[in-house]
Amino acid sequence: MARMVLCRRCGEKKEQRAKGLCANCYEYEWRRANPEKAKAIQDRWRQRHPKEARAKSYRWAKRNPEKKKAQKRRWYQRHREEIKARVRHYKRENPHKVAALTARRSAQKRNLPVDLTAEDARRILAVGRCFYCGQNFPRSEFTLDHFLPLSKGGGTTKANIIAACQPCNSSKGTKEPGEFLQQLMLVV
Repeated sequence: MARMVLCRRCGEKKEQRAKGLCANCYEYEWRRANPEKAKAIQDRWRQRHPKEARAKSYRWAKRNPEKKKAQKRRWYQRHREEIKARVRHYKRENPHKVAALTARRSAQKRNLPVDLTAEDARRILAVGRCFYCGQNFPRSEFTLDHFLPLSKGGGTTKANIIAACQPCNSSKGTKEPGEFLQQLMLVV
């Protein structure tokens, strides 16, 4: 039968493991004294038991939301530049998806109709010609424009989205289509 003693670390009466410590305190002290070995043991266990490791991690995160938040913050700080580079690359490679998402979000904020998909945006931008000035521009200089502005009740629908060059889209702003087209005629 195991000998019950007062643990010198936690002060509870438990079965003694070694050095006057209970099993939990002995393991804690050993891990503090041997961090590399402890990490290697933990990593091997995680590789052999991935489902249990994920479940354990999930339970810990649920019990410790503030610690998990701080952990995520530290991870983000360490990987900030890598994340920003990945986002820049994604935006460069998928301009139609980014444009569609931005347009959808703007309409949803105003509770306006939304049915534009990334594929619809890609098709609209593939036209290659500005709806207002008729000029051909590189694809990177095209934007999705709401023919009837969001501020006037135009939703982000396939029927209301057109391709416009950046200068025309910026000049149009929140003007109605007829008003902007008249302004363009006066300039030309």
